Amino acid sequence: MIYIATGFADFDIKLSSEIENSKVIFYRDFLRQTDDYSTVVLSTFFDRHTNKEEDRSGFINLLFSLRARDKRVILLVDEDDREILINALVLGIYDIVMYPAEVADVVYRIKHPATFSNVKNLFEILKVAEHVGFEDILKVETKEEREYTKQSSMEDIEEREVSEEVSEEVSEGTKTTGKEVFVQTDCGEDVKKIITGMLRFLGVKKIPSDIYEMLVLLEDLIAEIYKKAG
Repeated sequence: MIYIATGFADFDIKLSSEIENSKVIFYRDFLRQTDDYSTVVLSTFFDRHTNKEEDRSGFINLLFSLRARDKRVILLVDEDDREILINALVLGIYDIVMYPAEVADVVYRIKHPATFSNVKNLFEILKVAEHVGFEDILKVETKEEREYTKQSSMEDIEEREVSEEVSEEVSEGTKTTGKEVFVQTDCGEDVKKIITGMLRFLGVKKIPSDIYEMLVLLEDLIAEIYKKAG
């Protein structure tokens, strides 16, 4: 099922007529209350009444809620709306259609999902790498989102316990080699947040809890990207 929610009634109706198994919706909470869809065509004008900061924050939280449940988002946005574009890219939303949008443009994007190469220039122009430490979009508003966060936390705890057991076994059976050891400083949590953001926009769904493992994973991903590019 594909939900259509741009905030423009005529556009939505025409788009729905072009897409099989689609439905037009009119308010934000509906997307949180149901889970019988895989894709949503969303506009920055959907269910917005003002341009106040709290209204924009609510829209960004909605994007996070959708991505947290692995929903595909086709986003209609103004090319000058840097805040929304940066947040969307960090959340892994690459199916972006700039205003003024035509029905044919949206239909094409639905049938041809965008890849990282399609938005690479946007990452560079908007300097997305400098904006990976978002906290506002991580607010959990619904019961479903709280359960999702709780489950993710439990997986991190289990992974950490396994990691600690392995570390103890290794330390008992080996001697000091003189190699440098990574020491976590007081700013370690801030560093972990930044690396977590980078790993998520590179497509990693399960983030290691250990900062050293995160750095190794990030290094491997970067090496793989350069290898493919070369």
